[in-house]
Amino acid sequence: TNSTDLRQQYSSVIDELDNVLNGLWNFGSGDEREVKFEQNLRIFKSEMKKIVIEHRIRKGDGDYSLAPFLDMLLDNLDDEDEIIHQAITFMIGGFHTTGSYMTWFFYFLAQRPDIQRKVREEVRRVRDEEGFTGINDMKKLVYTRKVMNETLRYGKIGLFSERQAEKDTEIGGFVITKGSQILNALAITLDDPQSFANPGEFDPEANFPEHKNHGMAYTPFGFGVRKCPGYRSFNLRRLFLFKIFFRFADMEMAIVAVESLSSHRIELADNQEEVKPVYGFVTKPDKEIYVNVSRM
Repeated sequence: TNSTDLRQQYSSVIDELDNVLNGLWNFGSGDEREVKFEQNLRIFKSEMKKIVIEHRIRKGDGDYSLAPFLDMLLDNLDDEDEIIHQAITFMIGGFHTTGSYMTWFFYFLAQRPDIQRKVREEVRRVRDEEGFTGINDMKKLVYTRKVMNETLRYGKIGLFSERQAEKDTEIGGFVITKGSQILNALAITLDDPQSFANPGEFDPEANFPEHKNHGMAYTPFGFGVRKCPGYRSFNLRRLFLFKIFFRFADMEMAIVAVESLSSHRIELADNQEEVKPVYGFVTKPDKEIYVNVSRM
């Protein structure tokens, strides 16, 4: 029940944020729509708070299911508001953006059976001959990682990141005053023709050749200390007797790719229409995607 309620409220908040980003309405007017948005946001936070409190109670009683990230927050943070806000951040980074990442990955591969075949050959070899057990094995998936990178670049899952100027800064004759909100237009740099050989096409090999350093042009997770948590590595040593490092998005994507494509073929359904991106808080398809999955 909590999961259903949380998902409903999350969707209502994200949908309205998308509408703001697409210019359908603006914050600050205090109109009925904004009042409703604020109400939905409070309910969403309240649902998240219920889940945190219930888990804390069960954890204290010793009768609970392990929830590594939430347990880490509860063990290391005392401020309840911060726990809730961190949980929301990782819900977005570990569920919404990663889910969109997977959706576009498989859609592009269904469109390009030649690329899918190359991924399948590699993941089969790695799984059966070398083994795939953790983040350190990611380096074995050379071609698959190119396809993952190209999915993030071509699909533009996240359109922007945001920072606030900590001091007055002059760049190219323009003064950015302290406190100014600065948008990093990821969607523009990911199409930079000086950095990518074939930016207008889904082309993993041309756009991600061996040993090519794209610099700041390829920052699909943003950059710096506030990089998207979907990219970050986390040390869960406090939860276990050994260190575990993981990156949410890439590790999840790699596991799904290895397990799915090593034994299954994915094809677009016969009646599937062309899917176009809808840009917003997270890039999503404009219609449902239907595929046929067959065991090989």
